[in-house]
Amino acid sequence: MTGYVVLMAHVVKPDGPWDEQAVTHFGFAAGFGLAFSVVMALLTWVFVKAEWLRRWW
Repeated sequence: MTGYVVLMAHVVKPDGPWDEQAVTHFGFAAGFGLAFSVVMALLTWVFVKAEWLRRWW
């Protein structure tokens, strides 16, 4: 999911310097991808510490 969101953020191309909506959507998608990555990293760390996942995960 994160890869898709970040890919869509990079696909957005503004029509010109006046197209602030595209830039706003790019920033939102990039921020969402970053936040989702952090949440998944923290959840993975918790699952490894709880030994629900092995360390090699």
